Amino acid sequence: MSSDPCQQPTMFFLDQATKVGKSGSITIYKRHEGNESKCFRSGTNNLELQRITVTALKLDPKYWKNVPRRYCCQLLGGGSIKNGNMDIRIKKCKSHETIPI
Repeated sequence: MSSDPCQQPTMFFLDQATKVGKSGSITIYKRHEGNESKCFRSGTNNLELQRITVTALKLDPKYWKNVPRRYCCQLLGGGSIKNGNMDIRIKKCKSHETIPI
């Protein structure tokens, strides 16, 4: 693994899982507070993202048999990081969405 902090992965761990209604869930992943160094390249801040919130409806087990189409994710808020948080929604793929293999 590279010693360059801009090349090192950031680890997130499950912090909370909550059932929403009868068919949904919210899971929250928090950044691991390790010994990582700050990336100082212009336009890059590896410490900005602190939490990832994932929302999803109950996944239909039969849908997994629709190879190669599975589930897609949508970055909410245009994928921007707000107050250290990024929001992601898991959903069924639409006909025009693809999953690279």
